[in-house]
Amino acid sequence: MNEQIFLFFVSIAIGIGGGLLYGLICIFRKYIAHNILVIYLEDIFFWSIYSITTFLIMLCLNYGEIRPYILMGIFSGLILYGLFIHKYIIKILSPFIYILRLISEIILTPVMIVVYPFKKIGYFIKKHLKNSVICEKIKKNLIHRLRALKKR
Repeated sequence: MNEQIFLFFVSIAIGIGGGLLYGLICIFRKYIAHNILVIYLEDIFFWSIYSITTFLIMLCLNYGEIRPYILMGIFSGLILYGLFIHKYIIKILSPFIYILRLISEIILTPVMIVVYPFKKIGYFIKKHLKNSVICEKIKKNLIHRLRALKKR
């Protein structure tokens, strides 16, 4: 019985740890824009690693037996994290996130200044190239119609 109580508390800790790691991923997503496909891939990767890690921990502690109380402990840990711990983690990490964002802006601003003229040149070339392609299509279409008229 003592072993089961110990495993229940370990599973709660696993749930809290998983919630913490997933919370960090969500914070990362909040400050760096992600494509929906990338979010799906991140979630699949996270939950795969999380489930494998949980199974390996249970393999070491409980011969890999997944009992209902272990699942309840993991879900309880996730819920405990979401309800009580997440808001404090956000408060604790907010200054660090602000500093990281400030540093990234300091680093990226000169890069964007250098890249900006090349972007403008690229847009200009793309616009004129597109216009010239359209003109060529119109010209070919007109020549084709003129030849068809001459044959009649």
